[in-house]
Amino acid sequence: NTEMLSFLLNMGNSNYFFLYLLLSILFFLSPMPITFILLLNGYLFGREYFELVTYRRLDPSMINQLKKSKKTQIFIFGVITTFLATLPIINLIAPVLGAATMVHLFYGWIRQPKVQNQLVKNRPKL
Repeated sequence: NTEMLSFLLNMGNSNYFFLYLLLSILFFLSPMPITFILLLNGYLFGREYFELVTYRRLDPSMINQLKKSKKTQIFIFGVITTFLATLPIINLIAPVLGAATMVHLFYGWIRQPKVQNQLVKNRPKL
């Protein structure tokens, strides 16, 4: 905290100011912000569409297990959906495509024997 405070107080020093200005310009001209937006929104879209589909079909304990076992695929799905949401005209149907694709992925996952065994073994007792 003290280093950050001293940095902010020394911003009046031209060396720091120009360095900060140069780094800001490079950050906004580089592909880093676009990549950051795609990755962050990809995570969020993947998680939301996964929960949209699974909360209607499984118990919460089973959902957490499935989410842990398929987290990479959910993330990749979210990044693809985020990319589709950035394209003109296609962004109008991206939510429908996202929901339909996640339903398709969900039913594919729960048909796998490994996932079925895992879900049945940890099914809550009534």
